[in-house]
Amino acid sequence: MDKILDAAGNLLALAGIIVCSITVLARLMGTFFLAGFELKVWFLVGIGILVTALLAKVQVLLIRQRAH
Repeated sequence: MDKILDAAGNLLALAGIIVCSITVLARLMGTFFLAGFELKVWFLVGIGILVTALLAKVQVLLIRQRAH
């Protein structure tokens, strides 16, 4: 179970970094909207994905701590 959560945490972290990076690059190019949504919304989605990744990683640490 911890390996699945660990892999999911890694994938979610990568997805969150990609979403946040795209929004920053789009904003630097002078646009305010992406796919019909404001860039603020996309940035918050990226942050939410990163928080989810963090929680998955913390759960992995707790599972491994209980096993030892």
